[in-house]
Amino acid sequence: AASDMEDLKIQLDNKSWGRLCATVINAVEKYHRKASELYIGLPPKVNIAIIWGKKYSQGSGSTPMLNWLLNPVSPSEYFGSFLKPLLVLTNDHFNPFASLLPDIILPEESGFDYEKTTSTTLHELTHAAHAWKSGRIFWSRVVTGELNNVRNFKEPYGKRTSEFAGAVGLAEAWANDVENLMMYYWFGKQWKYIDFYMENWFYKSYKDSINDWVPYGLFYDLWDNDGTYGVYEDKWRKEPITDNVSGITYSELFSNFGGAEDNLLEYKKRLKSKYPNIATKIETLFNQYGF
Repeated sequence: AASDMEDLKIQLDNKSWGRLCATVINAVEKYHRKASELYIGLPPKVNIAIIWGKKYSQGSGSTPMLNWLLNPVSPSEYFGSFLKPLLVLTNDHFNPFASLLPDIILPEESGFDYEKTTSTTLHELTHAAHAWKSGRIFWSRVVTGELNNVRNFKEPYGKRTSEFAGAVGLAEAWANDVENLMMYYWFGKQWKYIDFYMENWFYKSYKDSINDWVPYGLFYDLWDNDGTYGVYEDKWRKEPITDNVSGITYSELFSNFGGAEDNLLEYKKRLKSKYPNIATKIETLFNQYGF
């Protein structure tokens, strides 16, 4: 099941439950292989709920880590009626799956897309590894912040001034950049996964807009070297980011995550302390992203 289905040319119809499940298993294997190479941490054992024919939380997936967090919020409150059948199943103690509350949820609203499903799975596994690294209190802030944003704004990331926004932004920016870097490694579509989703996603004028304030591309800019993939900022972006930082590995970026009170500003402080020779450049880069 962990074989690369694209290479095997497996052809199944677009409503195949089996193909969806096999792709998720395949993506889990991809994540473990690439995360081991990048030294960015592997998540603990997680229960993945794959939901066919549903849209969830205005997004493509979620990582509430319910088993690991010991239910910091009520599952029925968090998911509403979306997972009622699953919650009934897990509350039935005569059922062998009674303990399988979801840690990761991967819905597929309609049809099937191999790359999209792979990308979402990589993103959510990156969240799980981050949660394990930074601890339960930190991750409960991310979950609580996103839950409140869904209530208040009908969107998970809310505004830059929302409760726990610094933790939410840190988690989402990291998962976005790891996801798209891995997708570039696996699928080689530079324009799609680097030039568009990272190098040209964030607009400074949107920094106070709902959802658009998340500093996508920040971690990539901390790592990338000028000319590694070409310089596209002036070509594509109306408000280019001032980025004079390079060479901080993804492993070092991962190791810089803190504990319960971690957020984008605390992360920046630790990074500047760790790299005093380029502290001013790090400050400038974070400021360009609104932090």
